[in-house]
Formats: sequence, C-alpha cells, structure tokens
Amino acid sequence: MTCETTFQFLQHTSPIEAGDCTEAAWASDNPGYNADAIPAARLKKVQVAIGPAC
Repeated sequence: MTCETTFQFLQHTSPIEAGDCTEAAWASDNPGYNADAIPAARLKKVQVAIGPAC
C-alpha cells in the first residue's frame, strides 16, 4: 500500500535545478537501447521527464 513505482520515486528524488533533466522509460519501449553507453543516448519513448532541461 505504501510502495511507489520507480517513475513516482524519480519524480520525488530527481534534481530540478536549471540544466537538469532526468528521463525514464520502459526498456520494452526502447528496443536496442544501450543502458551502459557513455554518454547515454536520448530515449525514443519517454514515460517520465523531470527537470527544466528536458
């Protein structure tokens, strides 16, 4: 009852200062996405975007 989804958690804990952007999505919506790539590529289908730089 008191658990929150990962997306809800990100909305409460992500930085929201100028220049910040946190995006999250389902892996199944972004086939072929390399989560280990540096720098990270932009997601194609974003479920949640937090921050003014998004």
